[in-house]
Amino acid sequence: VDGSGMLRPALVHRQTQWGVQDGRKITLDSLKGKPILLSMVYLNCEYTCPTVISEIKAIEAKLDPKLREQVQIVLVSIDPEHDTPKEMKAFADKRKLNASQWIFLSNTDEKKIRELAVAINFKYQKSGPRDFTHSYAIIALDKQGVPKGRIDRVGEDQGGLVDALKASF
Repeated sequence: VDGSGMLRPALVHRQTQWGVQDGRKITLDSLKGKPILLSMVYLNCEYTCPTVISEIKAIEAKLDPKLREQVQIVLVSIDPEHDTPKEMKAFADKRKLNASQWIFLSNTDEKKIRELAVAINFKYQKSGPRDFTHSYAIIALDKQGVPKGRIDRVGEDQGGLVDALKASF
């Protein structure tokens, strides 16, 4: 772990199967080759998660169009009971999120979600039937899946994430 609280080994070197909004199963390892903006969310969230998505869109807007096309945005659900592939697809469609760039992942094995959360220093706990208390984090990974930058607060300067994504090319 470095001073930013991020594990330095590549996060995408994990072979766990994750469900995607289009019904496919992929591994995090299959995402290697493009820089990634990563966060953990749940679709029923009314406060923090919509802000995460807005901030990611703002980061995207700061990128050169050619670079923007290359960045994968990966949102991992902390609520697999409700965030099914069908729900994730409907959520992405409703918000007009480009399915070739915005990847929503879910896993029915809570242990696998917890392992990823620990790896990126993201904390969460269920606080109601469809509600969670959770951290705020957006993490930039390079093409090999190594964390290169993160923000942990709403409104935090996004420049480090933009620079980390640019440096991936």
